[in-house]
Amino acid sequence: MFEQIRRPWPFALALVGGLMAGCSDSTSDDFTSFELPGNDFFPEGIARMRDGTLFVGSLTEGAIVRLGPGRQQPESFVPSGPAGQRALTSAAGMVADEDLGILWVCDSAMRSSLPSAVVGIALNDGHVAVRHSFPAPQGLCNDVALDGEGNLYATDSNAPRILRIATGAKLTEGEASAWTTDPRWVVGPGQFGLNGIAWAKGNLYVAHTQNNALYRIPIDAAGSAGAAAALLLDRKPNGLDGLKVAADGSLAFVEGFANQLVRVALPGDDTGTLTVLAPGLDQPTTFALFDGGAWVVEGQLLHLFGQDPTPPHLPFRVVWKSF
Repeated sequence: MFEQIRRPWPFALALVGGLMAGCSDSTSDDFTSFELPGNDFFPEGIARMRDGTLFVGSLTEGAIVRLGPGRQQPESFVPSGPAGQRALTSAAGMVADEDLGILWVCDSAMRSSLPSAVVGIALNDGHVAVRHSFPAPQGLCNDVALDGEGNLYATDSNAPRILRIATGAKLTEGEASAWTTDPRWVVGPGQFGLNGIAWAKGNLYVAHTQNNALYRIPIDAAGSAGAAAALLLDRKPNGLDGLKVAADGSLAFVEGFANQLVRVALPGDDTGTLTVLAPGLDQPTTFALFDGGAWVVEGQLLHLFGQDPTPPHLPFRVVWKSF
């Protein structure tokens, strides 16, 4: 359906030690950003498919746009609409489940009385296929990840819990189940707790924004959670957000308050040294990894939440950063 997407990939990965190995795509030198529609989009989440298709969601409008290979302007995938009539009230983190044909999206239900939920959107036509609401207490679905068996996990930024939807239950309507919790994840009113989440080699990795900490949670053979271990980093991150695991086993995340994308190697002893991959971003929230770099979402959420009283820089953009 789509032609090969055009991106300004660099020609070597020596700087990051093969960070994106195994995620190959074509190269180009004339496509370094794409614009998002309207003046109130405030992008938060992004997901990619194996062919390079990107999806970007709006935290304020509940809309999702799609950028197919070969295109430089996104198209509407899930439209917005009047409050109370939207398929999604507030689109946050997302992941493409291509084997199932579903885009899993955190509906944070921001500015809504509805419960937060993990929503399954059909990849073929953008309709809502299934919804898994968060159980009480009122939570805030922030990000989602799949493990190697296809189980789905979601972080709650309000409550100190990670929720899980088992592989066989993903297309059955029902509440998500609390999977693990930790007293270190508790936050006060108005604070953001658990945020980005990623899976690699039998472990879940999760970012905590208020603590500026990363945690590793082992998963046993029965699918149960082990004790969470805080990673010992060489410095404290500043505004931890979106989290991905690269093919070489290293982590990458954004520092939203430092306006940069960062890598941390994981030698196996829960320690790591942070390396800045892309400085000078505009309040990033998350990113999608590709061979040679990443598409980074510049969410500008400090303007939305009032920490930055100036207007956002328009148009909203997703920018390419090569490593």
